Amino acid sequence: MVRKVELAPGKLKAIRQVLDWRWAEAVDQTRSTTWLRDVYVDHFFDGWGEWTDAQCSADRKSVVITQAITLELDLMKQTDFFSKLMRSKMVNATEENGKSYLESAFQKLAEKVKASAN
Repeated sequence: MVRKVELAPGKLKAIRQVLDWRWAEAVDQTRSTTWLRDVYVDHFFDGWGEWTDAQCSADRKSVVITQAITLELDLMKQTDFFSKLMRSKMVNATEENGKSYLESAFQKLAEKVKASAN
């Protein structure tokens, strides 16, 4: 799978990725899991992974969604003075933008579920 990601629209340039995307569903269709790992990412990151799990309640009237993202930021590996000085700012920006990214992914998933229910 190939995609372009706007991790922080208007703040950072878009990321282009080649991904290994996988999906599994329980036989009884009460649970679904997707995960992906980057094969290639063009800048900012040395590694990128995502995991999403959807678990239906016993009565199938509600769903619990669990999401995770793992990022390996290339600048965190640098040992020069400037990189060390900026490390906490990079961590905070990555956490903030990662949270926004996951919230956006959740909203897209919720929209698809609502559309399929109609």
